Amino acid sequence: MKTSIAIVAALLAIAGNVPYLRDIIQKKVKPHPYTWLVWTIVSCIVFFGQVARGAGIGALSTAASEIFTVIIFLLSLKYGFKNIRRIDTYCLIIALVGIIPWLLTKDPTISVVIAVSIDLFAFSSTVRKTWNQPKTETPTLYGMNVLRHIVTLFSFEAYNVATTLHSIVMIAANSLMTGLILSKNPKRLDKMKGRLMIAFQRLTRSSAPATTILIRILAGAVFFSEGTDQIERTGNNDFDSDSRRRSVLLRGDSEVSVL
Repeated sequence: MKTSIAIVAALLAIAGNVPYLRDIIQKKVKPHPYTWLVWTIVSCIVFFGQVARGAGIGALSTAASEIFTVIIFLLSLKYGFKNIRRIDTYCLIIALVGIIPWLLTKDPTISVVIAVSIDLFAFSSTVRKTWNQPKTETPTLYGMNVLRHIVTLFSFEAYNVATTLHSIVMIAANSLMTGLILSKNPKRLDKMKGRLMIAFQRLTRSSAPATTILIRILAGAVFFSEGTDQIERTGNNDFDSDSRRRSVLLRGDSEVSVL
């Protein structure tokens, strides 16, 4: 049972990160390189801390997420946010300095506590960026992270501070980010509601096994955003076409009235 839950959590990590990678390459989002650098280091610390404290298969989603975190950091160097301010640099330095106590301790629990504290501090640069430029982030990744960490909490083979603290804190932090992005862009909120409705309909109407339904929903989470973007572009094109038609008709009416 724990293995199945851990696999689901890992799949949620994939479902949340793959669209984000695509959006980075398509220049729809701009990850903050300082934040993702720190997250790359912190996720590694948390993973080994969880393993050391008996998380077992429950650490699988952390490992899966770490792979994507490294890739996103590397992509952020080319496609990421460039308007780096002095306060961002200060936050990076403080976060990196916070790693020193971790290097000096051999206690996995203390290591995870320090790592989570650094993780939260690193969040500040991305929160500031998103507050000023909300279109540089997407709620899909952070919303999926909330769901992933909730599922992850049920997959641990041992429950203690080292195994659970990171997930609990990340549920709160990612919920904050998701709410911030959606509050700044109501259109994205409507789009996410549409995705949730489609997922719920698939879940309730399908007679397929639960595993098959889950795979379908996860696949939809990865690829549905691309379809909605195409629909949105098509809708805009239709709107533009209608506007041009009305403009032509208005000009025709004006010419008739002049005659």
